[in-house]
Amino acid sequence: MSGSIHAYAIMSGERWAWQPLGGIEHSLRTGRPAFDDIFGTPVFQSYTLRPEAGRVGAAGLRSLSALDEAAILAAYNFPVSGTVVDVGGGQGSLLISILTANSNLRGMLF
Repeated sequence: MSGSIHAYAIMSGERWAWQPLGGIEHSLRTGRPAFDDIFGTPVFQSYTLRPEAGRVGAAGLRSLSALDEAAILAAYNFPVSGTVVDVGGGQGSLLISILTANSNLRGMLF
């Protein structure tokens, strides 16, 4: 459903999504992610070990960022040509929207 954050709500209810928030003090004191300390592995490595968590996380973040895509496209004057680099862009939904609206651009997703 367009405009829904249903997938984000599901993700937010997952233990691996909310428990690290309670470890913020650990992160502030050590400079290291609380997720790693709590679960014993970095978040993206945990997605490899638990693919369903990776799918839930990707869907949740995609549903949240979809709310901003139209505003970003309307607010930013993209160049006539060039390459748009999306760093940390998940599965690339924002980059896909940008390239669809600006067919003269190229895109790179990291």
